[in-house]
Amino acid sequence: MNAIELLDIINTGETSKVQFKETISSIDGFAAELTAMSNSLGCIIIVGVKDKTGDIVGLSYDQLQKTGQLISNIATNNIIPLIYIETEVVTIGDNSNRNNVLVIHVKEGTNKPYKDKNLIVWIKQGSDKRRVSDNNELLRLFQRGGNLYADEMEVGNTTHTDI
Repeated sequence: MNAIELLDIINTGETSKVQFKETISSIDGFAAELTAMSNSLGCIIIVGVKDKTGDIVGLSYDQLQKTGQLISNIATNNIIPLIYIETEVVTIGDNSNRNNVLVIHVKEGTNKPYKDKNLIVWIKQGSDKRRVSDNNELLRLFQRGGNLYADEMEVGNTTHTDI
């Protein structure tokens, strides 16, 4: 992604497929966010941009390295089953005013439903996330992940004479 593409995305604001983070302040909160994105349609997270205003604050080289490592650890150790993410650094501005931001690409998962380490299933609801509490919604996640097929489910209290 180049700087112009990124600026267009930032100027559009947060949506169900785009999230801004100034920094990663909560491991559990970020794991819930990644889980929701993997259970939904995927997303990009831009770290180094203020959440509410879209102002670009950027990250130093050291912050980029630490944040990249932290995100990898969260995706591997705080989400069940683990998810795979891609990251890239995009530089915005000229030599006098350069800001580096970290762009995280989270794809829609193929092994749904994904859970955080507390075994909570999250999905995206607009630009926010919410817990999945309805059993039918959980079944749909299993089906979308290819882990459950309605025509292969047992029907309780039946015998071959019911067919």
